[in-house]
Amino acid sequence: RVSQSGELLGLPAFDRLFSATLFPYLVGLDSNQPSSGRRTIASADGRELIGGADLRLRLGNTVDGNLTWNPDFATVEADLTQLNLTRYEISFPEKRLYFLEGAELFNNEINVFYSRRIGDIDWGVKTNGRVGKFNYSVLGADERAGDGTDPTSHTEVVRLQRDVLGSSNIGLTAVSRSWDGGYARVLSADGVLNINSSTSLRTQFAGSFPSGGADFSSAQALRLSYTKGLYQVNLGGYNY
Repeated sequence: RVSQSGELLGLPAFDRLFSATLFPYLVGLDSNQPSSGRRTIASADGRELIGGADLRLRLGNTVDGNLTWNPDFATVEADLTQLNLTRYEISFPEKRLYFLEGAELFNNEINVFYSRRIGDIDWGVKTNGRVGKFNYSVLGADERAGDGTDPTSHTEVVRLQRDVLGSSNIGLTAVSRSWDGGYARVLSADGVLNINSSTSLRTQFAGSFPSGGADFSSAQALRLSYTKGLYQVNLGGYNY
């Protein structure tokens, strides 16, 4: 019975200022098939030695960092096969650890960043956490070419979210994906106003800036939500 327990005194503060964890791996391949296409440490006569590492940093109680080189995504749980008979593409959940931490910050009415579009990467740099009233996530990844059809590309993402008016917040997202001969960039501003414990107003504006002289395009979203017990009422609209 916790209510009858005594008081435990004299414990020191549990502040973690810095820690680092390294996850290296090595894989040896001996095959008569063509090269795997991954970054190799050494290769000769059909034999390959593949290696990589993830370095996870704890930069305090609320700030994390992640450095990765040639990460091994082969151990990630495979997606369930789905048959799509609609005109809308299927969005698969992210399962790769490198992209998972801080991913909740990108959940908006209009999702302008979909990490599953980034395939195998050569290296990546990432940090996310909370500083003062700001939540943030900054990510960079250099993606290797695919099966001969996809070019090498680089992706940078910045997400900032600030607490306002107690439980409400405003946010800004910037996404840039570039490759040889082109790029695609998106800016998005969003806000959540919690009117009371059961009513909230969400709004977002996003604009894209593609290369090749394509026209600027935008999208807006506005949604009013009311939740009471098991019931929820939503009133809103989207404009693409």
